[in-house]
Amino acid sequence: MGGFFSQPNKDYRNMQLVFTYLTVNFIFPSLGYYFLPEFAYGEFLRIGDLLGAGPYPLPDENSYLWRTLGAGNVLTLATLCFWMQRDIRKWPHLAPVFYVLKSSSAVGFLYVYVFKLHYLTFLAVFFYDGLAVVLVWYFGGKAWRSLANSETATLVPKLP
Repeated sequence: MGGFFSQPNKDYRNMQLVFTYLTVNFIFPSLGYYFLPEFAYGEFLRIGDLLGAGPYPLPDENSYLWRTLGAGNVLTLATLCFWMQRDIRKWPHLAPVFYVLKSSSAVGFLYVYVFKLHYLTFLAVFFYDGLAVVLVWYFGGKAWRSLANSETATLVPKLP
């Protein structure tokens, strides 16, 4: 573990940390959407409570169609992060796929907040999704550029 934190390529190390967070951040909710939808829905409501949004006006929102689509999309995001993290040199072309999928989600939440249902959790998720796009762009891009101009033998974890 000490080698990981003290390695010379800090951009690669930082990308590893951020992409690990993002992969976990996407894989567990995806599984939750499939197997524990009431937990995911409860988290959505808790965020609303924290933001002072009041009661959610659609208490019977329970759709297998949208939950399944959402779970598949979020699992795809986890997979994209995992493969980019594994070897950003080999898989940088996955980043635009991530940007499109996550940005469209962010814009969708903003659309719902502005035009359909003025519930603060939708706005919060818009910002959180936008942050994920910025994290992948910034940390993935820096790592990719740093690997083009540096020795890779000292990287932890080693590239395949």
